[in-house]
Amino acid sequence: MSHSPTTDTYSVIVFKPDRQLMWGSLLCEWSILFPITDIKIIHSSDGRWIEHYALHVGKDFYLNLVDFMTEGYSLRFRAWGDVDKIRAFALLTRKRGYCEGPDNIIHASENWIEAQREWKVWSEN
Repeated sequence: MSHSPTTDTYSVIVFKPDRQLMWGSLLCEWSILFPITDIKIIHSSDGRWIEHYALHVGKDFYLNLVDFMTEGYSLRFRAWGDVDKIRAFALLTRKRGYCEGPDNIIHASENWIEAQREWKVWSEN
């Protein structure tokens, strides 16, 4: 499911490893609300996740988060539109009972600058 973006801004979305059986229904919801592109299943070493989560270096949950993200596969894509609205929907997804804290089901870029930085991490070979 991929649409042509109608805006120049996007957020990097990552469905995290612990809820893989929910990815399909979540992806369907997301594709209805936002144009999505660049869908890819990823499995990465610590290095790429350390770079991705650079914003959280020094926070008490940071090392556990990186460990958690390397445990399995994740699904990443870009959701196009207002980054604040995209982030708000990601937070709503978390609150619907899918977990809270660093091992929640979804990551969304904090802002447009972070989205660009995160995309660079994942678009490199």
